Amino acid sequence: MNKKIILVFISLTFTFLITSMTVGGFLLIRSAIRHQEINLKDSLIRKTELFRYLVQDNLLIGNISEVQRQLEKYKAGEHFFSYGIIQESNIIAELSCPQEDFFKTQSKIYFSENDKDHSWGYLEICYSLKEIKYSKLKLTNNLIASLTFVSFLILLIFIILIRMLFKVVKDLEKDISVFMLEKISTFDFKKNRWDVLGPLRLAFTKSLTEKLELKDKIKENEKSVAIATIAAQVSHDIRSPLSALDMAVKDIGELPEDTRLIIRHSMTRIRDIANNLLAKNRNQNAEVFESSAEEKIETILLSSLIDGLVSEKRMQFRSKLGLQIHFDLNQESYGLFSKIESRELKRVLSNLINNSVEAFDGDGIIKVTLKSSDDRVEIKIIDNGKGIPPEVLLKLGGKGESFGKNEGNGLGLFHARTTLESWGGSLKLESTLGAGTTVTVALSKASAPSWFIRGLKLNELSRVVVIDDDSSIHQIWNGRFESAQFNKHQIEVVHLSNPALAKEWFYEHKEKRTTLYLVDYEFIGSDSNGLKLIFDLGIEKEAILVTSRYEEEHILKKCLENSICLIPKNLSAFVPIEVTNNLVTTHAKSPNCSIPKSEQYQYVYIEDDQYIRRGWERASKRKSIRLLTLESTKEFKSHIEKMDKETTLIYIDSNLGPDDMAGEDFAKILHDDGFKNLFIATGYEKERFAHLPWLKHAGKDCPFDE
Repeated sequence: MNKKIILVFISLTFTFLITSMTVGGFLLIRSAIRHQEINLKDSLIRKTELFRYLVQDNLLIGNISEVQRQLEKYKAGEHFFSYGIIQESNIIAELSCPQEDFFKTQSKIYFSENDKDHSWGYLEICYSLKEIKYSKLKLTNNLIASLTFVSFLILLIFIILIRMLFKVVKDLEKDISVFMLEKISTFDFKKNRWDVLGPLRLAFTKSLTEKLELKDKIKENEKSVAIATIAAQVSHDIRSPLSALDMAVKDIGELPEDTRLIIRHSMTRIRDIANNLLAKNRNQNAEVFESSAEEKIETILLSSLIDGLVSEKRMQFRSKLGLQIHFDLNQESYGLFSKIESRELKRVLSNLINNSVEAFDGDGIIKVTLKSSDDRVEIKIIDNGKGIPPEVLLKLGGKGESFGKNEGNGLGLFHARTTLESWGGSLKLESTLGAGTTVTVALSKASAPSWFIRGLKLNELSRVVVIDDDSSIHQIWNGRFESAQFNKHQIEVVHLSNPALAKEWFYEHKEKRTTLYLVDYEFIGSDSNGLKLIFDLGIEKEAILVTSRYEEEHILKKCLENSICLIPKNLSAFVPIEVTNNLVTTHAKSPNCSIPKSEQYQYVYIEDDQYIRRGWERASKRKSIRLLTLESTKEFKSHIEKMDKETTLIYIDSNLGPDDMAGEDFAKILHDDGFKNLFIATGYEKERFAHLPWLKHAGKDCPFDE
């Protein structure tokens, strides 16, 4: 090692230290003197105020000679250099104050301390600042003496350190030479001077460790930036062919419904991925898979989302002939909603299914299930692959942890876990080597939106009209109707394939019969659609829109505005169907899908005596109560849409005449249909209806009339 370089380095260091100390000392003295000068001047100003206070009374009474005598006395005592007294423009005593090394003060003299607006004049006093000048000189001399002593001390220390350093460097050169010539495994540190240089070795090791950690962080950041750059390029490159594909698909009218559905779902997801990649690239400093603040949390029907994704995955991996991907969709999984961001959940589930696919070397089965568990919804992805070792399973889900992937970066499961937790959900992995892995995605359960149909409830002798251009959908409905024993209940089923046939049939069958219309939205080769057909026929209250495009905003908006509910077409095979002996066909809607509360009847009164009915009607007008009065039970079905089974109070006379059924018999029909508040309004005794504990007894008097 070159000793001259070391000497030059030490000399420069020594020079730097001395210079720094000198400059620092100068600045310190300057600051101290400045501070001392400020304090002294403040003190002199206060002293002038004191002198003014002492002579003020004599000045105000005109005893100038006494004032001058007092001030001369203070001046002789070297309290100040000179003084001046000024009364307005009259100079009684003129101040003499040189500019250099002197400080002039002035204090105003008032006639009264309480009246600051009128003054008598001024008292001026000049003070000498020689004390500060002396302090500057004294501090400078002390600084020079201190710097001389410290410089000598530093020089002495440097001489000692140089001698020690040369010895250490010489010993270190020898040890490094030995270390470079010998193998690491055979080099004995304890027999060499490394043992003497323990602190140096510790510092070197710490520095090397920090450098390696910094290197890893830089590498990780570079990787993140590279991923973001690639993402932006991919997003840009996808858009052009996607637009062309979108235009081409609109011109394809011969494809069956299920094929169109898969294409539409796949294109929507590609577009979502491209948009999301572009949004995430706007901030390269963010985590690569951090959730975007711009993403919208919505109430999503999970069964439909998963069904579309699984169909897409089957298409993606169709080349793997031995691989089976199933979604166990059933009535238990029908109608489960959660508040999530659909694009992110699709990405999470897609990555988890991809992980399961990669667990197979050959044939395999992946099953996706959806079920409700208290206030949670559980999505499980189950495979019979090779499984994950327990020691690896514990680490998975952490950032950077991966298994079974040569180029895996460990961000997939980490992103899944953090995304689910941001929605109040969780991710759980269970695995057995040689048996397979189960991934459980738990989400918070949300209430169904207002457009959703919980189930179909049809009356015997009613009619169902299916209007759809896809024959497979007609087959699905036929299978459902056979399972519900429509033939046994004498429910007529009509199948129509386009709006023109539907209109022709509708105008030919205007006879009074309760009818439920299940209408598709999209008809290939037709200018009309399902919503337009419903509006043209005026069947908004009797129709349900059955479409795979139920999530499109303009369709949802039209349905909500007109209280038309929807069934996702891929869930047609699972919507619950019930046949009752009720008077009218209904469908179990979600809250707010039917008539608004403000338009629903509060009371219903069925009575064949018109005079009693008029008395109830007059009372309802006085009390501003929404009341419906009916002469017979036969009129009830035409008004049922404006009744709430939970809140509407229904009063029924027992004897409704020879052409109608008994009131208690009709009440039993309503009770079986789910109506909760039923009253028998009759003069008969209460015991006559004891066998009907749910039927409340009431007299003929109006309950809300005083």
